[in-house]
Amino acid sequence: MVTAAILLLFLPLTGCWDRREIDDVGIVLGIGFDESNGKQSVSMVHQFAVPKQFAAKESGSSQTNYLNLVNEGVSVFSNIRELSTRAERSPSYEHLRMIVISEKVARSFDLNNIIDFLMRNTETRRTIRVAITQGKARDVFEKRGIISNPSLAIRELSDNWRTTLMMAPELKLGDMSEQLTGKTSFVVPQIEPFGKEAKSAGAAVVDGRKGSMIGWLSENEVAGLNLLQGRKKSSGVIAAKIR
Repeated sequence: MVTAAILLLFLPLTGCWDRREIDDVGIVLGIGFDESNGKQSVSMVHQFAVPKQFAAKESGSSQTNYLNLVNEGVSVFSNIRELSTRAERSPSYEHLRMIVISEKVARSFDLNNIIDFLMRNTETRRTIRVAITQGKARDVFEKRGIISNPSLAIRELSDNWRTTLMMAPELKLGDMSEQLTGKTSFVVPQIEPFGKEAKSAGAAVVDGRKGSMIGWLSENEVAGLNLLQGRKKSSGVIAAKIR
């Protein structure tokens, strides 16, 4: 009886022992991978949400509601570790929405090594969208579009593949990992800066055996691929060159 009474006294003390208040973490909405100046090293950009800017009272402010932090390292893990020495709040990946990889990284690195940390991280979700850009990923994370936050804008843009033949279907992090593990080739949606906004059309081709990018598909080629694979029905005429 005495033991049971003691245990009951400790019940109110139990709960979410690892709980972190939202004001104590850095909410990461987007991650970009670029080639750095160092040999076999990668540059990463983390796009953090700035919580105060989401408040209605800040809606008229000229300040952005995001902060981009860039760092370099020989691996994704070393980048994350170095980032923790600069960010006031520890990075939280629970709300990560978008991953953008530059063409140089996609061609030069094994993509398994790029996404391995994210797949092992218990905070990240398998539904995070992935795209590849010809230029620098960090440039894409400066394009806001209609939505003021670049990561959220790009994420919403990726949903439009259902309404146009020119866009490759969305690629989720979990699906990408499965394709790479199975050494199956696949396409990744292309994303590019377009004025003050971002544009998604065309696709990058990844060789599943090599785990790296090998080329691009044009908008018309993506449209043809969508039709051949039966993903969409044509809503218009597609011009094609016959050689």
